[in-house]
Order: sequence, then C-alpha cells, then structure tokens
Amino acid sequence: ADLDSETSFLLELAWSFHHLQRGDPEAALHRARRSEKVLREGDVDSVWAQAVPNMLVQAQLWLGDVDGASASLEAARGGPILPPVVARVRLPGFAAQVEAMRGNLTEAEQLATTALAAADQIGLDDGNFGRTEPHLTLAMVATERNRFEVAEVHLEHAMRIVEEGRRPPLELLAHLQLAQIVGARGDERASTEAIERARAVLPHAASPVIAHIDQVESRLALDRGDLATAKTLWARLPPSATADLLAARLRLATGDHAGARELLEAMADRMSTIRLTIEHDLLTALATADTDRPGAQDALHHALALAQPAGFQRTLVVEGPALWRLLESLPAHGRIAGYVAEILDSADAVALAPTTVIQQSLVDPLSERELTVLRYLASRLTCAEIARELYLSSNTVRSHVKAVYRKLGVHSRSAAVERGRALGAS
Repeated sequence: ADLDSETSFLLELAWSFHHLQRGDPEAALHRARRSEKVLREGDVDSVWAQAVPNMLVQAQLWLGDVDGASASLEAARGGPILPPVVARVRLPGFAAQVEAMRGNLTEAEQLATTALAAADQIGLDDGNFGRTEPHLTLAMVATERNRFEVAEVHLEHAMRIVEEGRRPPLELLAHLQLAQIVGARGDERASTEAIERARAVLPHAASPVIAHIDQVESRLALDRGDLATAKTLWARLPPSATADLLAARLRLATGDHAGARELLEAMADRMSTIRLTIEHDLLTALATADTDRPGAQDALHHALALAQPAGFQRTLVVEGPALWRLLESLPAHGRIAGYVAEILDSADAVALAPTTVIQQSLVDPLSERELTVLRYLASRLTCAEIARELYLSSNTVRSHVKAVYRKLGVHSRSAAVERGRALGAS
C-alpha cells in the first residue's frame, strides 16, 4: 500500500539510522537522501526533520566525503529554524569533526569547545549524545598536539555517553582514538586491545567502516616497525589518497626511496585537505633527502608552513629520526624556526612506539589511575560499580584492570589484590 508523505519520511529516516548504527554508511546515506527528498517534496511536518542533517553528515564523514558533509551542514544552517540543541550543539559538533578531518585543527578545537559551552548553557545532560562529537574532536586535536592526558579526559567523556552499544559507530571511533593515544605512548598491547574492541563493536560492519579500522591499525603497525602486519592491512584498503600515502610509507620503510618518490609524484594533485598535503610533503622530503636536498627542504618548508598555524606536532614527531635530522639541518627563520624547535623538543620528550617489546628487569610501575583501580579491586564492587564511583566508563575500568594484571604478573582479581598488598600498593 502507498504510504503518506510523513510516514514515508519517518520510515526512510528510521532505516537511515538503523544502517548507520549497524555500520553501513553507504546504505545510511542512501536512505537519508530518500528521506530528504520526501521531506522536500511532500507535505511533512515532523519534529524529526531536524535529524536529517545528522544522518547525512555522519554517513558522509564515515565515507570520507568532507566536502559533502560541509555542504550538508551549510544547507542545514540555511534551512528552517532549528532548535538550539541542533543549531548550537549538533551542527557545530559535526563541523568540528569536518575541520579536524581536513586538518584545520585550530578551527576544529574552537568549534568543539563552542559546542560544549552551548551544551552547558542549554542545560544538556552530561550523557546527551550531542556532546560526543565535540569530545571526540578535542581528543583527536589533543593527541595530535601530544597532550595525551587531555585527550584521555575528552575520550573518557565520550565513552561514558556511547559505550555498551548506545551508539556503536561513535564507540568504535572512541576505541580507535584510544588505540592511537596508547600507541603513541609505546603501549603496543593496549593499542592492540583497543583495536580489537573497535572491531568487536560492529563485527558485521560494511567495508567503509572496516577500511577505517584497517587504516588506523596499519599505520600503528607501521609506526612500531611491524611491516608485515602493516602491509597485510594496507592490501585490504580500497583505493584512496590515504591508502596511497600508506603505500609510500611502506616503500620508505623498506628502503625503496625511488618507488616512494614515484608514488608521491603520481598522487601530488590528489591531496584534497591540509592534513593530506602535510603528510604528502613530509614523505616527499624523506624520499628525496638523499638525491635532492634542496627539493627535500622545499617540501619540508611547505609542510611546516601548513602545519604550524594548525598546531600539528604528532604527525611530524612520529616520522622519527630521519625527519628530525632534516629539521635540524633546515634553514628556517621566524615562526617556522620556533616551530621547528618545538617539534624537536617534542621529539626528545615524547616516547615513540618501540619496534620491539623489550622485557626489562624493572617492574613497570602502575599509573595513578591504575593504583586507584587496584585499591577498588580489594572491595566487593563490580567493574561497573567501580566505574560509577570513579566517573569512568566500564570499558576504561576494564582496560585499567587488564593493565594492572599485566604489570603485576597475575591473572585474577584476588591475586592482584594480594600482590598489590605485598608491594604496599593497596
């Protein structure tokens, strides 16, 4: 039977939400477009009309279409008057994600901070879903700037909102961000566990979501020197500029500088964002340093000119000693000279992921948060109850418990408590 316009609109929108939460952004976008068409052509007066931009933008971001997401946000701002939670929180939160993906980190940070301030002014509950995107964006920006403790605070806020299946795609993103934070600190095991949790959130996700996980895991493997894993994951990626950059990195890692240069030259006109351009220029500098020093310095200067205003740090530091030596030899003046000094200071202070796990005779000390969790393990509280006591997510508490077990060399709660007491830690 034919459905009236409002019923058709609600049905298409519900399907879009369903597909998005199941990890199929292409199907979600298709249904969102259909709901948008019904809304535009039919006689529909529904409060759920305000949700259409949410569906469009989220699906487009998963598909890597930042220009499309920007267009959807612009259309929403120019449309009917939206309620404050949408106009002041949701749309700026999505815009912050768009700018972070582009590499406009300062704008992303400002938009996310503004969205959270508006959420406070409106009186949104701390668990409101509208707070998630701004917190995830601020975690991403803080990670790039090597402010890992700040990143973890924002990530914790996001995880408390979406964990336990309340918003699987966002929970998956939070796990991936955690993998990058702990990977930057050199904790390979915790990074691997975070990737595994991300995959478990949407085990039957469609290829764009799987590719996003593979991309993050491949880069983490490459950064720690696990070339076999990185290459296997890269081979599964669909064609994209990011996949091509990973291919160039793999060639550099195996000493094939000529092959890397060939790839980088072929993709030079496809770097559509500041973030991609910075990475492309850095890799070009590394690939040409031995054969064309002036060309390498030109590429590096261009990367720095883009990266400095946005506050990029981690992207440069993680390239390792080869880039650091280039930076040290680079003729630089003014702001760029100061920025180079900051990057080199960060390179001295921030631990890069080790290429191998070295067993040391010294006991790996528990962090302050792990010590706190260990003390709670001596009580009868469950992990969920401990999480409520500490204002943490259950996933975070479970991660801390695993870390405690690993560092103490135990396999049970009672053994951890006993070992902690023996060491005077609980």
